[in-house]
Amino acid sequence: MSKKFLEEYLYAPHGFRDYEPATYRLIKKIISTMEEIPLKYGYELYDGPIVERRILYEVKSGGEIVGEVFEVKGKSKEKLVLRPEMTPTLGRLIARMDQELVKPVRWATISRYFRDETPQRGRVKEFWQLNVDIIGLDSAYADAEVITILHDILIELGLKKTEFQIYVNDRRILEAVLKKLGITNIDEVYPILDKKDKLLQEELKKQLGKAGLKEKEIELLSLKFRKFDKYKEDILSQYKGNKEILKISKDLNQIRKNAFVRFLVEKGINESNAEKLFDISEIHGPLKEALFELEKYVSEFGVEHSVFEHIKELEEYLESFGVIDTIILDASIVRGFAYYTGIIFEAFDSESLIPRALAGGGRYDNLVSVLGGPQIPATGFGMGETVILEILKEKNRLQGVSIGIPEIGIRPLNRNTMKKAHEIAQILRKSGKHVLFMPPKGKLGKTIEHFAKRGVRYLVIVGEKDLEKQAVTIKDLETGEQEQIAIKELERYLNEIIKN
Repeated sequence: MSKKFLEEYLYAPHGFRDYEPATYRLIKKIISTMEEIPLKYGYELYDGPIVERRILYEVKSGGEIVGEVFEVKGKSKEKLVLRPEMTPTLGRLIARMDQELVKPVRWATISRYFRDETPQRGRVKEFWQLNVDIIGLDSAYADAEVITILHDILIELGLKKTEFQIYVNDRRILEAVLKKLGITNIDEVYPILDKKDKLLQEELKKQLGKAGLKEKEIELLSLKFRKFDKYKEDILSQYKGNKEILKISKDLNQIRKNAFVRFLVEKGINESNAEKLFDISEIHGPLKEALFELEKYVSEFGVEHSVFEHIKELEEYLESFGVIDTIILDASIVRGFAYYTGIIFEAFDSESLIPRALAGGGRYDNLVSVLGGPQIPATGFGMGETVILEILKEKNRLQGVSIGIPEIGIRPLNRNTMKKAHEIAQILRKSGKHVLFMPPKGKLGKTIEHFAKRGVRYLVIVGEKDLEKQAVTIKDLETGEQEQIAIKELERYLNEIIKN
């Protein structure tokens, strides 16, 4: 074997991750929080197979996701793939179990998924994702509830209300607009709206290439331009002598418009309609105010006011849930999957340069019927751990995560005290403590050093002299202080000092 192969052999395949304990602790903290919040709202946990039939995604997820699946070869002739997302599996389950379910169904799951997409920051080929869904409730209340659960998860994970926003829109409004404009290839237009910021970034990369910048600098600067309001001063001060970048800063809105309109025209949309769609897609702001602006604008095309009923009802429920201050209407939000039919939403960090959503979802009222079941209203969202992990690291919000770190170490001083030390360890474990035991081999100082490196705070030393008094010695490895404690008081004592 070559040296190069052996070096590569030590690492996970490209786009996949190793989960050594320090990393897994952080991920476990995130996925545990994700799972805990839906349970507080009365959701039940479920799961499905990690391998699914390819046709399930061909029917309803859209072409992009089918192009990213990992195919699985088995002895059967079925075309199988590693599961890239959960919603089609959920639709299949609901279609099969429809008669025995008590509706509305509130289900949640957190599992691993696989997509063969290009790895980048916040995007990998294997990831955990939470899915939260309500099936059988045809009301904007359902959309508001799942959005509120998403809000609560972000808060519980450590983000402040000022640090994230949840963008909402309604596909029914967009569909009504497109029809009034005489646009028939709606399914081709949706992805363009969904990639609006990406189209801008690609255009910026081309223009920044003329400014004499290196590839990594171009990538970073194009991301900053996507959040120009936040990074304007940073860009202008850093590149005040670069005429090309100053020109881009001045012409940014026109560059955004040109990139978007040009792409729509290539899809057969006339330039006038493309410009109207751009103007609509730029409507963005606090839900109530932006909704008024959007309704006023599209009424000029003859769009009925009734198409706004659902999102107005959503606004009322979000206000009653107390989360309205984090909600933004963004008329360009579409969501890429083909199965969405109504309210759609995505959550983004307000500061990070990671160009991916923290979470996203929406209403998918036709999925169950397409998979052979009855027409059942449904809504929900998915949230992966990769983007939030990067953002929490960025903000230093994962300090002190102790999942899997033993609280207590136990060390008998010799073989004569081994049996009693084991008894004490088992008593503490049964009481819920995480206990690390080391046999009496080598010097005590080396054991203490090992315990400290493992994150143990309190060491129980079991020696013959202490046992004669029915006691043990407790050493605080952080302060170096130690004291003798009666064995019968040990559990209570440890509970108290760990609590404090």
